[in-house]
Amino acid sequence: MTVDPRIARTRIDVFAATRTLLATDGAMSLTFSTIAQAAGIARKTLYAHWESPAHLLAEFLADGHSEPLMGLEHASEAERVQAFREDIAAGLSDPATRAAITYLMAAADAHPHAADALAALTRTRAQQLGELLGRASDVSDLAEVAGPVFFTRLVAGTDPSTPTTIRKALP
Repeated sequence: MTVDPRIARTRIDVFAATRTLLATDGAMSLTFSTIAQAAGIARKTLYAHWESPAHLLAEFLADGHSEPLMGLEHASEAERVQAFREDIAAGLSDPATRAAITYLMAAADAHPHAADALAALTRTRAQQLGELLGRASDVSDLAEVAGPVFFTRLVAGTDPSTPTTIRKALP
């Protein structure tokens, strides 16, 4: 499927502006107005592509993990799971990614757009895990794999970006 180059450029510009805003101001300051201004586009363009800033954040997060993990063709399932955990840990070590995910998690209870966006992101990551493992994967599989990394970073407040830290977080 060929993507219109204008749409591809818009996504690149919007995600770059979103990353900058997240890293400098955090997710609470994100509105379609601030994103449009930072990206140099009309707010109407954002509404044409995303239902809400929360949906934009979910797509921003999924886009950051859209490429399959490489070099794992001959890896065992345990090695593939470990690589997936390390990918999640690397994302949570990035201030922009961490701001986006924690915003969606915090807003999900009160805002249906955020809950929908978080659910879509979760399904996408569960599907990616399944593709990596070569079998069907659901949200419970993702929770088992990603849970220790999220706990280590977001609850315990320690940096899970090294494989040793991730392994220590596991039972």
